Amino acid sequence: MPTAVRDFYETLGVPKDASANQIKAAYKRLARKHHPDRNQGSKRAEEQFKKVSEAYAVLGDPQKRRQYDLSGGSGFASGFDPEDFFRQFRSGQFSGGGRGGLGDIFQEIFAGVRSPGAAGRRASHAPPERGADLRASLSVDFKQAARGGQVPLEVARRAACTTCRGHGTSSAGACVACGGSGHQTLSQGGVRLRRPCPACGGAGRTGQPCASCGGRGTVPRLERVKIRVPAGVDTGATIRLPGLGEEGVRGGGKGDLYIDIKVRPHPFLRRRGNDIEIDLPVSVNEAACGASIRLPTIDGWATVKLPAGTSSGRRLRLRGKGVTDPRGGRRGDQYAVVQVVIPEKLNDRSRELLREFGKLNPGPPAGRGVWDRS
Repeated sequence: MPTAVRDFYETLGVPKDASANQIKAAYKRLARKHHPDRNQGSKRAEEQFKKVSEAYAVLGDPQKRRQYDLSGGSGFASGFDPEDFFRQFRSGQFSGGGRGGLGDIFQEIFAGVRSPGAAGRRASHAPPERGADLRASLSVDFKQAARGGQVPLEVARRAACTTCRGHGTSSAGACVACGGSGHQTLSQGGVRLRRPCPACGGAGRTGQPCASCGGRGTVPRLERVKIRVPAGVDTGATIRLPGLGEEGVRGGGKGDLYIDIKVRPHPFLRRRGNDIEIDLPVSVNEAACGASIRLPTIDGWATVKLPAGTSSGRRLRLRGKGVTDPRGGRRGDQYAVVQVVIPEKLNDRSRELLREFGKLNPGPPAGRGVWDRS
């Protein structure tokens, strides 16, 4: 049949009274069958793809179909340039004929094309995806939390495959359909739409699935990282480490790693805000006569002077020996809480001396006499 009077109904395999949905379904079926990416190197498939696309460009548009039916097909072949059409298709710049035209239906067709260049997977229209965030717990020593420092941590995450460099394919060849960019642009009704290339699935290269990662582009990996713990951090705090989460998909950015902090208790020191407390046991004679006593701090050992006549419960301050304020940088203080310890077992001589001490120092501590006035 001469080109000028080609029977577009016959090309699509539908009757002349076919509905718009029947015409659309027929075109989708034939376009998938003869799609160049499914028949790479086949000139016949390429020609058939052009023919069914030419037929749908007319029959898929109600106005053009009406003119075609009235003219018997005369004059429509000259309005369709197959070479120009295929060049636009390859570059991703194709304008359809209104709603339901080629611009719309191409997106549906491309979604179903399985291409060797897409590493055996269904081509995706999804944009690049950012990698997932990860969460881990970190147990920190009391002194490390108070003073800050670096703590090693092993993190299980999916990282870029070193074999294929995250592309998912074993070949280094750039995708012909998108020129290696990984995307194509559709123009329809003055609107330009950008989507991942259907031929390579957005990877920008073609080839067989990578044997190391199975085409995924990422592999599980156990990595040892150093976590910088800020001075003054406490249980319940969370540290965010940008870019240490899962690897992104189709060129997307990496996720973040969130570290939940738990501070291990100290055997002697306890935290009260930015201050530190420690119980200071002293003997009766130390409390009565005074003494210099060594005690631990987060900076090492320090000496505190116990004044003569100190009672239990008195708080002795060591300035600047507390926790660094994570917001202001100023350090708190350390307090030694005095606890006078009375021996449980006394010999006769000790009791005699205590009775003598009581006679020389009669009366209860100051203040207890107010009970007599109640």
